[in-house]
Amino acid sequence: MKVYIINKAHTGIWGSDAVVSFSNSDAIIHIPEGADAVRQCRMAAVRMNSLGFNQAELIGEHWTDELIYAFWQGFFDARHRNRLSFGSHSRWLDDLIKVETWVRDLINAAPSELYPEKLISEIENFIFSLKGKQNITTNAYYGDELRIHNYIGTYTVGSGSSRQPGVLMIDYNPTGSSTVDLCLVGKGITFDSGGYSIKTGDYMRSMKSDMGGAATLAGVLALIILKELKLHVKLYVCTAENLISGSAYKVDDVINFPNGVSVEVKNTDAEGRLVMADGLIKSSASSPALIIDAATLTGAAKVALGREYNAAISFDEKLSFGFKKSAESVYESAWPLPLTVKHRNEIKSDFADIANSASGEGYAGASTAAAFLSHFVRDGIPWLHIDLSGSFLKSGTDEFLPGAKGHGVRSIVKFIEDNMTFLQKMKLSSD
Repeated sequence: MKVYIINKAHTGIWGSDAVVSFSNSDAIIHIPEGADAVRQCRMAAVRMNSLGFNQAELIGEHWTDELIYAFWQGFFDARHRNRLSFGSHSRWLDDLIKVETWVRDLINAAPSELYPEKLISEIENFIFSLKGKQNITTNAYYGDELRIHNYIGTYTVGSGSSRQPGVLMIDYNPTGSSTVDLCLVGKGITFDSGGYSIKTGDYMRSMKSDMGGAATLAGVLALIILKELKLHVKLYVCTAENLISGSAYKVDDVINFPNGVSVEVKNTDAEGRLVMADGLIKSSASSPALIIDAATLTGAAKVALGREYNAAISFDEKLSFGFKKSAESVYESAWPLPLTVKHRNEIKSDFADIANSASGEGYAGASTAAAFLSHFVRDGIPWLHIDLSGSFLKSGTDEFLPGAKGHGVRSIVKFIEDNMTFLQKMKLSSD
């Protein structure tokens, strides 16, 4: 079906508020003055898919790269590979769709198909398929190797599964510098049952997407490479299955991390922060100019912000509010949540330095989770935590079909680009 854009409201049988109307074999997207063009294109794509159209050709001069991409976002179907063709566009759009397709497919993969070792191999293979691979080195550790190399959180969380946990480190260094500009840390829980603090009913649905942070930041690194940004970047993917067995970790266990912080396990379903701690400790050892982590970390972020917004959390509000601004500039949604010393005080433990879960009435789950992570970031290193509450949909909306949205990849890349001067100044001061 050929799809056109016109800059006026529909006046026919489809109604004055119609996003898309149909005439013979053509579809017409209506973008009247003052309407959000990106939203209109996403909504039209979802509407067309719901009516059974799985092929579309975008025709006419109104189709900018941004509107093509918006239509593609709404037309992406996790089950059926809809076919989309369009005319003149930039190479950047091709790169963006290539990366976002990979990210969304990876997050949508069934947990029987995507387990820790497979996740690591999928990320390595994709990154090495890109140009610029001569500037990339990788290391991966699995199972008992994790204890040897002090990835104790990932080892502990993955101890209940027959599929061994792992950690992947990718070093992208086109500058040849020994100074690290940026560290990325992604949560890669390929399935989360909750462990002995087991999830019930509908809460276990969509837990295949609990590796969304790892996929998102792998996508970010891919776009950094494709955009040829002159940054020395390290990506850490900490991946495990959180399952129940005789060897699984338990409530009341105490985990001693190599940075000297001991953690009481109050909730085995607060496992993501335990694997993330490993990546943050290793990142801090590199003394980067900036650390960004991304994780589908808390249900609290979804309660606070819904499925439209990712949460941006930092002790430095310039980072969290700056991320909001960067996200908005690429038509994604993010919102800052607070992080203070008060939130650190809400994760105290009687048996260890801190607990992996806050307890008590009215505690701020997303902020206390970030407070936990902060114990593993060395003082003085700028750090931004992104809780990916907007990255996956159990059921569709008027702008996205069910499944992974890829929401967050562009925001993070834009935030990095917006802070290139900051990163370079930090690098010079480190040198």
